[in-house]
Amino acid sequence: MGFALSSFVRMFKMLFISICCSFFLLIAQLVFERNLASLHVISLLLFLVWIGIDSYQFSSLYTTIKDSLLGLVLPLLTCLCVVALGYFFVPENLFNFVFLPMRAFESLNFLGYHSLILSAICWIVVMCLMSWIGSMHPIEIDDDYFNPQREA
Repeated sequence: MGFALSSFVRMFKMLFISICCSFFLLIAQLVFERNLASLHVISLLLFLVWIGIDSYQFSSLYTTIKDSLLGLVLPLLTCLCVVALGYFFVPENLFNFVFLPMRAFESLNFLGYHSLILSAICWIVVMCLMSWIGSMHPIEIDDDYFNPQREA
């Protein structure tokens, strides 16, 4: 039960990252008062960097295959299913607010579902690459960080 809850929390963390990047772009569009294609690409790059850092941190702390499957792969697949379902069944304004980084390739004249596929491929590549790097170069943590022993 704990692993399922952890996967669920990581999925919502990925969705929150997407919402933050979408919010950044929507605020930038309001400031510039027009729709700029470069802002869509910047939003996708910001999203990929944030996902890459999160994947690196997770993989450097949890190195077993079970942890990787439940902490990276399952939330990724769930998010991609939510994105696909959202594209077909959610109004466009709500979809843009939640998943605008996934539509970055539309500003480069790709079709909507092609943009989702290319963005998902970028997401998968960045997540796999950064998790592989994180598993090779783990973050070192002091075991006694929360309970330091005082030496006299």
